[in-house]
Amino acid sequence: MSRFFGLLIMILLCTPSAGYAGDAVSWWRPNASVRNWDILLQDPPPIDNLPVRDMLILDLFDTPAETVAALQKQGTWVVCYINVGAWENWRPDAKDFPTKLIGKRYRGWQGEKWLDIRNRGLRPLIEARLDLCRDKGFDGVDPDNINGFDNTTGFSISDTNQITFNRWLARAAHSRGLGIGLKNATSLSTALVADFDWVLMESCVAEGWCAESAPFQKAGKAIFDIEYPENNIDLAVSMACKRKPEHVNVVFKDRQLTAVLHKCPQ
Repeated sequence: MSRFFGLLIMILLCTPSAGYAGDAVSWWRPNASVRNWDILLQDPPPIDNLPVRDMLILDLFDTPAETVAALQKQGTWVVCYINVGAWENWRPDAKDFPTKLIGKRYRGWQGEKWLDIRNRGLRPLIEARLDLCRDKGFDGVDPDNINGFDNTTGFSISDTNQITFNRWLARAAHSRGLGIGLKNATSLSTALVADFDWVLMESCVAEGWCAESAPFQKAGKAIFDIEYPENNIDLAVSMACKRKPEHVNVVFKDRQLTAVLHKCPQ
């Protein structure tokens, strides 16, 4: 569904997209009809050669507001990628994170370390990033690493701690007029489906856990997945497209999330 068609539907139905009664703030919530999407985290697309997508996920810091506006003008919903659960040493605000918030190294990702999402001192730092997302004009948030409870972080993060933080994060995004997706923490789907507007998984087809998104399917919310085929791309894509659940909208990317994109045949 294009940005403009979605807005028209909301106007015709006279139904606000806010998720809380009495809340004057509204935000974008994709439904299952959003099929043409992509995620680009290495470099924002040049403003004179923008990809035509229903939804596009771009890096918060690297993407200029002008690019966001140009994409929206052509009918694309634009989502900002924010790493909320891990510290990245190259970010412009990296020095603002106190040492006590920074935990173990994130294995496989140089320059990243887990964050203590239990500590309320983290929240103002994340709020500043959400403010930037809103101020650049993005429509939604792709919050990465909100599954620390299921990883070796250096902190004793329980599933209850994670649910508390994730719910706070969703409220913080919504209060700024931003939609937000549940990223990977799908074992918490039943507890969090009412708080998040879509779900985005990684490698659920290859690893066999797409069924964890069932609460989002039942709620009629969009379900996205990124697969990372390593070898024999065409064969891997073909096999995954046959195996994936029909309701899961899959794209195939390299691990650096460059412009390379493969999709299942429509």
